[in-house]
Amino acid sequence: MAEQTPSYADLQAEVHRLRAALEARCALQPQDTQRRLAIFDGAIDFAMIVLDPKGTITDWNSGAERLLGWTAEEIRGGPAERFFTPEDNRSDRAGLEMRLARRDGRAEDERWHLRRDGTRFWASGEMHPLHDDAGRHTGFVKILRDRTAQHLAGEALRASELSLGDVQRRLLESERYWRDLFEQLEEGFILGTILRDEQGRGRDWRHDQVNRAWSRLFGLSAEQTVGRSARELFPELEDSWVEDFTRVVDTGQSVSYVRQFHHDGRWYEGHAHKAGPDSFLVLFLEVTERELAAQAKRHEDRYRLALLELGERFNHLDDSAAVTEVACATLGTTLGAHLVGYGLVDADAETITVERDWTVPGARSLVGTLNFRDYGSYVEDFKRGETVVIADVQDDPRTRDNLAALRTLDTRAFVNTPLFEHHRFVALLYVSSRTPRHWAPHELQFIREVASRTRSATARLTAEHALHDSEMNLRLVADTLPCLIAFVDRDLVYRFANAEAPRWFKEAPDGLVGRRMPEVFSPALFAARQHAIQAALDGIPARLDLPWPWPDSRRRIADIHYRPRRDAKGAVDGFYVFAQDVTTQRDAQALIQAQNLSLSQEVQARTAERDRLWALSEDLLLVADFAGQLLRVSPSWSRHLGYSEAELLSRPYTELIHPDDLPKVLAALDELHRSGLPARLENRVLAASGDWHWLSWTLSLDPDQDHLTGAGRDITREKEAAETQALLEEQLRQSQKMEAVGQLTGGLAHDFNNLLAGIVGSLDLLTVRIGQGRLNNLERYTTAAQGAAIRAAALTHRLLAFSRRQTLDPKPTDINRLVAGMEDLIRRTVGPAIQIEVAAASDLWSTLVDPPQLENALLNLCINARDAMPEGGRIYIETANRALDARMGRLRDLEPGEYIALSVTDNGCGMPPEVIAKAFDPFFTTKPIGVGTGLGLSMIYGFVRQSGGQARIHSQVGQGTSVTLFLPRHREAPVSAERAASQPALSRVGQGETVLVVDDEPTVRMLVTEVLEELGYAALEAADASSGLRLLESDVRIDLLVSDVGLPGGMNGRQMADAARQRRPGLKVLFITGYAETAVVGNGHLEPGMHVMTKPFAMDALAIRIRDLIEGT
Repeated sequence: MAEQTPSYADLQAEVHRLRAALEARCALQPQDTQRRLAIFDGAIDFAMIVLDPKGTITDWNSGAERLLGWTAEEIRGGPAERFFTPEDNRSDRAGLEMRLARRDGRAEDERWHLRRDGTRFWASGEMHPLHDDAGRHTGFVKILRDRTAQHLAGEALRASELSLGDVQRRLLESERYWRDLFEQLEEGFILGTILRDEQGRGRDWRHDQVNRAWSRLFGLSAEQTVGRSARELFPELEDSWVEDFTRVVDTGQSVSYVRQFHHDGRWYEGHAHKAGPDSFLVLFLEVTERELAAQAKRHEDRYRLALLELGERFNHLDDSAAVTEVACATLGTTLGAHLVGYGLVDADAETITVERDWTVPGARSLVGTLNFRDYGSYVEDFKRGETVVIADVQDDPRTRDNLAALRTLDTRAFVNTPLFEHHRFVALLYVSSRTPRHWAPHELQFIREVASRTRSATARLTAEHALHDSEMNLRLVADTLPCLIAFVDRDLVYRFANAEAPRWFKEAPDGLVGRRMPEVFSPALFAARQHAIQAALDGIPARLDLPWPWPDSRRRIADIHYRPRRDAKGAVDGFYVFAQDVTTQRDAQALIQAQNLSLSQEVQARTAERDRLWALSEDLLLVADFAGQLLRVSPSWSRHLGYSEAELLSRPYTELIHPDDLPKVLAALDELHRSGLPARLENRVLAASGDWHWLSWTLSLDPDQDHLTGAGRDITREKEAAETQALLEEQLRQSQKMEAVGQLTGGLAHDFNNLLAGIVGSLDLLTVRIGQGRLNNLERYTTAAQGAAIRAAALTHRLLAFSRRQTLDPKPTDINRLVAGMEDLIRRTVGPAIQIEVAAASDLWSTLVDPPQLENALLNLCINARDAMPEGGRIYIETANRALDARMGRLRDLEPGEYIALSVTDNGCGMPPEVIAKAFDPFFTTKPIGVGTGLGLSMIYGFVRQSGGQARIHSQVGQGTSVTLFLPRHREAPVSAERAASQPALSRVGQGETVLVVDDEPTVRMLVTEVLEELGYAALEAADASSGLRLLESDVRIDLLVSDVGLPGGMNGRQMADAARQRRPGLKVLFITGYAETAVVGNGHLEPGMHVMTKPFAMDALAIRIRDLIEGT
C-alpha cells in the first residue's frame, strides 16, 4: 500500500477516530457481539490493546497480533510491560501512561517498543481510559501504529539539515556507530539506485548497500549483491517492485508495503524512502508467518461468520432440499468454487443421488444419480471414511483414467467429504473448481464443518417430519380405536381426548380438554374413581370396572385403565385413561358363570363314561412318563399279560420290552418328546407267563409335554399268520425259480444237443471217409462241424449277454454312422417286401458302446420286425438325443442325464401286454418250435443294461411295435468305423522261446501245443495249478504263460499267475476261459502284461495273439 508519511495531526485524528469506534464498540448490546468483533479486529493497521484497571492485558485485536507477534490467547492475562522496552519498564512507563490517561483523558505515546521475537519498532499512539454506562472506570485502551520507517527517515532528514562541516564531523564520529547499527538491525536494509532506460523510465535498480539481515533473508552476501542489479539477481522480478521504488524517488513520497516476493514465496513488510536524486532506502522484515496467520485468521473470521449465517438460515427452513441448497450456495460463494452439491449415497451400488446443487452461471448441474467409479477410483477412500482431496485431476492417479468424464463437468480440482451414520456411508458433499487448486487446511475444515452441519440439519428435519407424521399417525390410530383415550395431568385437567369422547361425555374432545375431572363427573362417579386416580398419580397402574351410563342414560359397564406417564426425569406428570364398553362381555361372563354349574355336571358324567371305557377296553391303555415309569394302566394289561396293576406300576416299563426292540422304542419316544407328533411302532412285550407278545402302539404327547398316553393292540396272532404266509411265499418263489431253471436248462440242452448232433455226425462221417480212403469233399464235413461250433459259441454269448457277464469292448461310437453302414445288410436281410426308412438326428451325440454288439442288436431287432410283417410292411429306424430329468428317468428306470435313443419301429401285428411283459425273458418266443432260441431280445436287454442303458418296448395289437434302446451320452469323439486290416499269414517265427500251457482239459492243451509247435515255439504242459506253479518256480525258461482260469487243485489260474509273478515279475500271461472276462478281472483290473481270450476261439486267432504277445506287439 503506498501512502504519504503522515503528520502528527493525522495520527491524532486517526487515534481519536479509533477511540470513538472502540468506545462505541464497548457500548454495544450483547446481541451485537459479532459486529463488535468485526470493528475491533478490522483495524488491522493499528494495534488495539485492552487493559483492565491494573494494567493486565484482557484482549487485543488482529492488528496487535500482526505488529507485536503474540496471539490474543498467548498474551491475555499478561502485564502491559511485556511490550515496553527494559529501560521504559525501569521507569514504570506503562504505569505513568495509565495515570496520565486517568488524569487527562489520554496519554500520548511516541517511543520504541518490543516485539515477541525481541526486535524493536518505533510506534506512535495514545492510551485512553474506559468507563461503563454508570461512569465507573473499567480499564484502558492503548492504540499503536508502527512508524519505524518514518522515524528513521526523519532522523536522516534532520541529519541532512545540519551544516556540511557538522555533518562531516558527525558522520566521521558515527560512521562506525551507524554501520554497526544497520548491521545489527533485525530488519533488512537496502540502499539502491534506480536504473533508467533511454526514455528515463525506471527499468531496474542497483544494490549499493545491504545489511546482514538482507543477506540472511535472501541467501546472498554483500559481496555477491552490491553493485548488481535486481533483475540480475532475480530474473523473474515483478515490474511492480521497480515501479514502486521509482515512484518513491520521483515523487519523494514514502511507500509502505506488505506483499509477497514470488521469487521465494515469502511475505515482507517494508518501508521505502527517498535517499537521493535517484537513490532510495528500504527497511523490511519477513512477516510470512504473521501474514499466513493473519490470512488464516481472516479466513477463520469469514468462515465463522458464514457458519453463523448458515445456522441462522437453517433455523428458518423446514425442507431438506432447501437446507442443502443454502449450504451449497454458502460454500460456493465463500470458497469461490464453481460447483457445490450434496446428495444421498447408496454405498452398495456406489452411487450418489443429488436433488439440488449450486453452480456459477453457465456451469453444468449434477442433479440426478451418478456412479462414483465413472469419475475415479476414490470410492475406496470413502469407505475408509477419508475426505477425497484432488488438487488437479490430471495429476492425481485416482482420476487420471477418467479425465473425459471429468472434462464434461468442467472440473480440474475437487473435495468430496463423506458423511457416516452408524458406521455406514450415507451422504456426500462435494466442492469443485474449474482450475487446479491447492486446498488449504482451513478450507478443508470449513467444508467438513458445513457438511457436518448440513447432515445434522437434514437429519433434524427428517426426524421432525417423522415425529410429525408419527404424531399424526398416533392421532389417527387413537381416533380410530373404538375406546376412549385421554390424558389427565397432575391437576386432574384433561389435556387430550380422542374422537370417542362424545360417546362417553356430552361434548366433543375440544370441549373436554381444559376441564377438570371433578367438574366432568358427578360426586358419586368421581368418588368411585378416586382411589384408582391416586394410585396412578403415585405411579401404580390401576384398573376398575364401573357403571358409566351413556350420555342418554342407557346402561353401560366400562373397563377403565389408568396408566401413569413419567417425564424425562422419571417423575409422574399425569396418567392416560383408557375406557372400553364391556357391557356385552360382562353380561356374557355372567351367562357363562351360570352355565358353568351344568357344564361341570356334564364333565363329571363324561368322566365316568371315560372311566368305563378305560375299564372295558381290550386295547392296552397307559399313561407314562419319559423316565421309564408307567403311571396308569387299564385292566386289559392284566387280562392280556397276566400282571397286576401294582406290579406294572412298580417296575420300569423298559424291563418288559424285548432287548432287540428296546433301541427302536427309545428312539421313538425321543422323537415323540422332541416333535410332539404322534408315534406308531411295534415291539415285543414280556408276559407274566414268560411268552413274548407283539403289540402295536399308538402314542401321543400330553399337553404338559412331560407325559405320554398310549393305546396298544396285541397283534401276536397276526404276526404269526404273517410269518406263515411269508414262508409259504418263499417256498412258492423257490418252486418257480426251479421251474425257470428247468426251463432254462431244458432249452439249453435242446439247442446244444442239436448243435452237438451236427458236430458229432460230421466228425463220424469224416472218420469213416478217411478210413475208407475217400478223401474228396471232406471239407463239407469240417465246414458243417465248424458252423455248428460257431452257432454254439453264439448261443453262449447270448447267454452271457442275458446275464450281463459277456466281455464287451466299448468304444466312442457314432450311431448314425453305424446305422448307415448297416443299412444295405439290413435291406438284404429283411427282403424286398419290407420298406426301410431311416431318420437320423443331425446333431446326434456320441455314446460309449461295443459296436459289433450294437450291430447284432440292431440286426436282430430288424429281423424280429420283419417276422412280425409276413405280408410285408415298413421298418422305421430313428436316432435322437434325449435329456431325461428325474421324473422321466424314473419312468424309464434310468438315472437323470443325457442319452442317445435308437428306435426300431414296424407296422406289423403288434404284441399284447402279457407278451410285452415276458419279451425280455430268456427262451421266451412266440415263434413255432424249432424257429429261434428265444434269446434274441434277452441278449439285447443284457447287452444294453451292461452298457449303462435301458431297453423299452411300446406296442399295440394291430398297430405295430417300437423297441427303443437308450444309451448314455459320451463326451469323446467317436472312433473310425473302418475294419481292421487282415492279418498276415502265419509262419514259423519262434527263436527258442518257451510257452507253458496250463489247462485241465487235455484236448485244449493238445490243440494249443500244436499251435505253438507250428509257430516254432517250445511248449510245456501242466494239468493243474500246482503242477504249473512248480514249473514256474523252477529255473526253466518260460516266456509266456497260457492258462485256463478255472483249474482243479484249490488254486485258479489268476492266483497261480499272481504267485508266479513274485518270482518272475515280467512274466507275460494269456488267460483262456469259457467265462466272461469279469471272472478274471473281478472287481479290480488286470495288471500290465496280462490278457484274456474267451473260449471258444479260432486257432489262427490264438496263434496271432500268442505271436503278438511274445514279440511284444
